[in-house]
Amino acid sequence: MEIAEQYAFTPPPSLKFQRVLLSIVRCYWLALVSSRNEAERKEIGRRLDLTPPFGNKVPHFDGKKCIDDPGELSAKEYEGMMRVMVLLLLDMEGMEEIQKTWQELAEVGLHTWEETDEGEDVESDDGDEEWETNSDDSD
Repeated sequence: MEIAEQYAFTPPPSLKFQRVLLSIVRCYWLALVSSRNEAERKEIGRRLDLTPPFGNKVPHFDGKKCIDDPGELSAKEYEGMMRVMVLLLLDMEGMEEIQKTWQELAEVGLHTWEETDEGEDVESDDGDEEWETNSDDSD
């Protein structure tokens, strides 16, 4: 799958799923910021500022930078938005349909983010370990 240059996130990550997802998130973010009035943009920026970072999946956001330069964010910033935007837009008047769209993107994104181009999961570097079950019932 090729993404038209004006819509593509650059520099493109090596994994196809991440290239596509980052480009989609970037386009969603550009559309959201450009379609909101000044007060709404300010509120979204404030909410981004208040969003706590979470491991290496959600960075500390600079709300002003995200609003002022929406097309110039890092891969981690766009990935973080994919993960938190649905919650960030909660209870904002007139954002119900936009929130649903971000929710759908997050659902697809979270299921495919870690996949390689061959359909295998990428080793996660977030410190999570697989839960092991002990089938030995010798207690």
